[in-house]
Amino acid sequence: MPKPTLEQVQELAQQLSPEERKAVINLLFSLPDSGIASATIDPPAPLLSAEDKKTVEEFAAQNLPIVVYTEFYASIFLKGRPIFTIYFYPEGFRQSRLEIPSWKDAAPTDKIKEEVRRAMSLVSKGKSTPTDEEIIAACKRSALEVFEAQTIGISVGISQLLPKMISILFEGGIKVIDLGHQNTFADRTGQSKKTLEEMTKELQPFWKAIKEILNVTPGGRQNVRHKWGLTDFICLDVQYQRLKPIWQEAKKAARGALKSKEATRRKRWKEEVSAIYAEEALPGDLIERLAPSKDTAPGDLALEHAGRLCLPNVDPPYSLKVLKQKLRELKRRARTSSDSTKTEGSSPTL
Repeated sequence: MPKPTLEQVQELAQQLSPEERKAVINLLFSLPDSGIASATIDPPAPLLSAEDKKTVEEFAAQNLPIVVYTEFYASIFLKGRPIFTIYFYPEGFRQSRLEIPSWKDAAPTDKIKEEVRRAMSLVSKGKSTPTDEEIIAACKRSALEVFEAQTIGISVGISQLLPKMISILFEGGIKVIDLGHQNTFADRTGQSKKTLEEMTKELQPFWKAIKEILNVTPGGRQNVRHKWGLTDFICLDVQYQRLKPIWQEAKKAARGALKSKEATRRKRWKEEVSAIYAEEALPGDLIERLAPSKDTAPGDLALEHAGRLCLPNVDPPYSLKVLKQKLRELKRRARTSSDSTKTEGSSPTL
């Protein structure tokens, strides 16, 4: 078969679809004698040497930026993350570009990876351990969903609050300029200037509108006892499901002991229940609530016990009301994720 001429190849290329042309281009890129460095259009993320990584971490601890560069890229790091990167590939011009990453593109930290591993281990009862690649992919999907929801929320918020924002920015801005001009004129002419308290009073309507937008509550900083993470929610649910039948049987054992004809057994019913489930180390105050006079539901005792196992450092332990709210929140999140998966046809996030 005779070798086709360049003109014949060009004529055939014009008959290809856009997808077929891309396939041909990638094929040409991949040929070893093409002189093109890589077949991919997307450049790799900056790979730091051990020394550069240590330097970036030192600057991150001081909250200072640092520039790291090689012959192919120059990147500005802040707080340990690349925030501005220029790639240059002279032999693969398609790869040369400028990147300003968004927070949605940031890779999960080691702490987040470990939390996801613990969560998956709880769900699978130790049978499944996701790889770093699976965790990164799942976290990116989650971050993208949050980013899209936040973008939509901001867009809706702008459209709803536009009249109020115009009033604050335009009328409020004019008022600030006017007050400043009045004081400047008074200073030049020897007249008394308005005090900060007087100007604050005149600006009060605008500050009131700003506080309404910020949705803040009066008072100081709220005391957060514990910042709930993914693992905490999953641990609470898993331990609750595990402990619920145990407390149901513990209640039966308590009733059996309390109905005994033998007085000593009736008197020592709490010790009997504790001994039966010694491996679970049932809390004494929760066993006390198995008494007929209190008659606490086994499910409630299981949930409080689960809260103590999952959050041992929270003292005093969370109330039953708060723990029930956390379980409802977990179910609501799971339902939202499931609905999103069915709508978009994507795989569920971790």
